[in-house]
Amino acid sequence: GSSALSAKLVVSGPNTIFHDSGGSTLRFNKTLGTDTAFIANRPYNFHDGNGLAIATQDSNPIRFGTNNTERMKIDASGRVTKPYHPYASASCGSTTSSPNIVPLNAHNVYNGGMNIDNTNQRITVPIAGQYVIGFHHLAELVDTTIYVRKNGANIGGLHTQSKVGNNHNFSAQTILSLAANDYIDFKVNSGRIHSNSSFNSMYVYLIG
Repeated sequence: GSSALSAKLVVSGPNTIFHDSGGSTLRFNKTLGTDTAFIANRPYNFHDGNGLAIATQDSNPIRFGTNNTERMKIDASGRVTKPYHPYASASCGSTTSSPNIVPLNAHNVYNGGMNIDNTNQRITVPIAGQYVIGFHHLAELVDTTIYVRKNGANIGGLHTQSKVGNNHNFSAQTILSLAANDYIDFKVNSGRIHSNSSFNSMYVYLIG
């Protein structure tokens, strides 16, 4: 049954155990007898009892936080937002010829501790993980090759070349494991890229 307490319940000890042979359900009420959220490892509402369920029973979201700050939220429709997720994107606003590093001098957008260095033209990652890395550019009148580089070294297999022609679009993308403070840059290995920053982009973002 349900009983109302007139004071806070304080449990002191290294372990708190909820035990039942069929599993347990921890229910949260704003009004006694009316569940607004639950944690369960037994069949309860939509949960079939396999694994652990953490859920709300109204239209309020589930929020996850660290350091007293919200880091992730699942809304009532199941959409997940992570406002501190690392990503970075930039464009080049100047014609760049071989053998130069592509400037990251336009449309800079970054989040979650990512850093775009406009002096050394690098994107530095804040945490170890798997990252999507890619670019698209326009070649300008000559065969053009771009290399993506990790810490100044070419990433094997990740380069692409445009055929001779004006404003040919070319691109490449990969998933790469990076350590914290690794950096990515983009080098014109041959040819020349177009200067219009509205028609090119370079990006790095964490996926896991």
